[in-house]
Amino acid sequence: MKRIYNPIALHSKGFSLLEVLISMVIVGVIGVLIFSIQTSSWKKSTSANRAIVAGHMVERQIEQMRLNISQNQELYYPPVNGLTVENGVTLSWVVSNAYRPTDGGTLLNTTKCDFTAFWGGGQTDTLKVTTYIAKMF
Repeated sequence: MKRIYNPIALHSKGFSLLEVLISMVIVGVIGVLIFSIQTSSWKKSTSANRAIVAGHMVERQIEQMRLNISQNQELYYPPVNGLTVENGVTLSWVVSNAYRPTDGGTLLNTTKCDFTAFWGGGQTDTLKVTTYIAKMF
């Protein structure tokens, strides 16, 4: 068998083991960074979605209270304290007397409702809403 002389083949070299290892480390670091960014984005998205769910739950509960009062005032007024859990969000509400801001006297036929929704362990994972519900509206 006859050998063919190729001057390009004599000068071309493959990758060394060190070059391959360095490129694998670089690709690995980039992969870890992309994964951590994706995880952080996922957590923030989940928290934002739970905040939206909490807002909808508060709105739905207020409207349900008002609807019940409009249908039967003797049975549903004043509203009562309560608690509900939905989609990882806990909503609680406390009903108390409503007071006039001018002299601090009690407002007749009006109650104050404090809603608190929470879905995580942090301070930012809480939604607080205060509204007033009247017997006649």
